[in-house]
Amino acid sequence: MPNESRRHFLKVIATAPMAAAAAGSLTRCDDNINPSPSVTVGEVDQAGQLKIAPSQIAELQQVGGSALLASSNFGTPILAFHQADGSLGTVSGLCTHVGCPLGYVPSHSYIECPCHGSRFNLNGQVLRAPAVAPLFHYTTRIEAQTGNWVINTKSSDDRFTGVMAGKIELQLQNIPELNSTGATLAYTPAGLNGPILIVHTDVNIFNVSDATCTYQPCIIDYDTVGKVLRCPCHNDTYDLATGRVTSTGPATVALKIYPVQYDSSSQILTITVSSSP
Repeated sequence: MPNESRRHFLKVIATAPMAAAAAGSLTRCDDNINPSPSVTVGEVDQAGQLKIAPSQIAELQQVGGSALLASSNFGTPILAFHQADGSLGTVSGLCTHVGCPLGYVPSHSYIECPCHGSRFNLNGQVLRAPAVAPLFHYTTRIEAQTGNWVINTKSSDDRFTGVMAGKIELQLQNIPELNSTGATLAYTPAGLNGPILIVHTDVNIFNVSDATCTYQPCIIDYDTVGKVLRCPCHNDTYDLATGRVTSTGPATVALKIYPVQYDSSSQILTITVSSSP
């Protein structure tokens, strides 16, 4: 990736502080949109299916209604919206920019982030920056016997995969943003509650960490000169390999680093985010 393109990409992901996950704590930049209401639902089963009864979720009973479905065993909320044809649309519910809860805008048939104005179509593709990575689009069907909606949480975008059995597998030949040494990419995988930062540090060498500063929720970036992870908000720095704080403050808590394996023949990057499925 040319230096100018990489600098532009860093500018996109190194933004103002990330809003808290709770909708009520958001500082809104767009007065026309709120996050969809949060609704607690049952657990995702072993087949990766989430079953919900439409009659039990008032927010989804009317066309144009929407809800952020929170399941105790699925890390990322699912944004569900009742479409004009009666079907249920479902995508991952956190913006891929810095993880803010999203809202459905039925009058314009798109999804928008209240924090920084990122916009997505109903299949999760980016319509407006600063988000770069798409949302995850889940397939949904109606169960004939019960009339319940069945959401397949294993359906996801081909390029930016979610967590499966504690791991994320990325096919890097499909992600040119990470081709060059020094290139970075931040996105929120389905199954995690916040974004990760992937850094191409050397030939066939990658480092992956949480993308959020441990002092305040700013998105960190990679300092190619100092070869450290740096918070643009307060200039905190972290060791690339261990995540420990290398600056004098204000951050004191180490950044989480994820084990990675890269197979250069298949160009698959495997990130371990959990020791158990």
